[in-house]
Amino acid sequence: MRDGEKAFDIPRFSNLDVSNLGDLIGRISLIKPVEIAVRFGEDDTQGGVSMHFEGDRWRLSGVQLPPKVLDELAASLPKR
Repeated sequence: MRDGEKAFDIPRFSNLDVSNLGDLIGRISLIKPVEIAVRFGEDDTQGGVSMHFEGDRWRLSGVQLPPKVLDELAASLPKR
């Protein structure tokens, strides 16, 4: 990483505590009968992922970046 660059701080999907089933279920939202969203944190400020069931497995269908990461990403884009 160069001087002035920021590292995007995105939580890892593997950091979810699967031993606390109640907490894990509370992070899941049904979007469609074959699609779910999983939040990384207690609220939407940590981002999450969307997954859909296709064939015989769950597949990643979307990534919700945390607002802080979106702000950093937008600020790093070249200006017109």
